[in-house]
Amino acid sequence: MTPAFDDLPVALPPGCVGARVVGDPAAWSEAFDWPTELTDAAATRRSDFLMGRLAAVEALRRLGVDGSVGRSSDGAPVWPEGVAGSLTHHSGVAAAVVGRQAGGLGPSDDGPGRDIAGLGIDICPRLDGDRLRAVVRQCLTEAERERWAGEEAATVAFAAKESIYKAAYSRARRFIGFAEAEIMDVSDGAWIAQLSGPLAEEIGVDAVTGSYAWDGSLLYAVLALESPR
Repeated sequence: MTPAFDDLPVALPPGCVGARVVGDPAAWSEAFDWPTELTDAAATRRSDFLMGRLAAVEALRRLGVDGSVGRSSDGAPVWPEGVAGSLTHHSGVAAAVVGRQAGGLGPSDDGPGRDIAGLGIDICPRLDGDRLRAVVRQCLTEAERERWAGEEAATVAFAAKESIYKAAYSRARRFIGFAEAEIMDVSDGAWIAQLSGPLAEEIGVDAVTGSYAWDGSLLYAVLALESPR
């Protein structure tokens, strides 16, 4: 069985492309060349890994790049040279977004793309019950708890933060605390975050703007970080 890909339901940053795959990867996994550390991993972990890589390779193809995604010693994806990317998965859905770095051409090769320093994408199910309470308590600042305590608002805030951390990781290469990014505004498919502490210094900006969209009960959040000029 051949995986079926479709477009992402969220607005992507200029110069970026993405892909999504939905389904059960069991039918595709037999011939897959698993990393050593995943050879004996649980079926769920292997499925998530495979789905993410399939979405990533398709996103690269749409960007015009013939390549694959490696895996670093800390488990982070290793993208082809000159490409920034991010991937995410949740319960049989995987998505990836990619863009060219360092002034490379955009996906249609019709002009200069953005100088992208990092990309982040996250899929999060609508938060409710115990998980909602845990996220609000552990992942949101005091000010965010007042602004974004409801189910939908907290889900957007949490996914937006996750996309920030993914986009920033290639530069920070460390654990980023939830208090280092505060979601200031959410409206009309866009969100704005204020960065503080070491993160703002490492990224070179103190505010970022990303996008989000609901697809049924799943929330997609995306962010592109541009290289400091």
